[in-house]
Amino acid sequence: TGALSIQGDQVGFNNIVLVPTSGNVGIGTTDPGAYKLFVQSSTYNLVALKAGGTNQASDIDLISSYTVADQKNWNIQSSGGNFNIGSLNDARNVITNRLQITSGGNFNVNSGQLFVQQSSGNVGIGTTNPLQKLSVAGSATISATLSLGPTLQVDAGTCNAAAAGKEYYDAANTKYYYCNGTSWFPVGGGTSGQISAFNSTCPS
Repeated sequence: TGALSIQGDQVGFNNIVLVPTSGNVGIGTTDPGAYKLFVQSSTYNLVALKAGGTNQASDIDLISSYTVADQKNWNIQSSGGNFNIGSLNDARNVITNRLQITSGGNFNVNSGQLFVQQSSGNVGIGTTNPLQKLSVAGSATISATLSLGPTLQVDAGTCNAAAAGKEYYDAANTKYYYCNGTSWFPVGGGTSGQISAFNSTCPS
């Protein structure tokens, strides 16, 4: 009727305790409480999982009683230097990565739906190769104001085929300019900063 205790060579330490009334297991403690497994340590190193072989994954599966098919199980994994959180199907043999932090520090959600590049801080939506602070692969809807901060053409960069469609607000000329793939052209009529029909003359 008493607890089963497996003790190491240090007197006074109960290394593993099994409470028979609940089936709960304590490691480093004699009182696992309501937890099926309770690990306690006086150091920061509590639990380590290590897989053998090259690039083998260490996994923890989280299984719930949720009733919707293929939406009840999750997996936490360390594989190839990457940290992954993925969903599991009911057979627990297909993992779909939902969140990944790569060994290089990149942050990836749903295989590129949202991507943060560690080296540049650039954010990609729909792309894992964001070339600007925000790169969106696809259409975007903005329900509030889009503000183009004052800048100079030299800061906007060269207008070429790769930059076609870019726009900026020129602080010196108080006009908007767009890149047609070859040259920067002003947007607007005679009023400074006004957006209307495209002018056909290049900025001086």
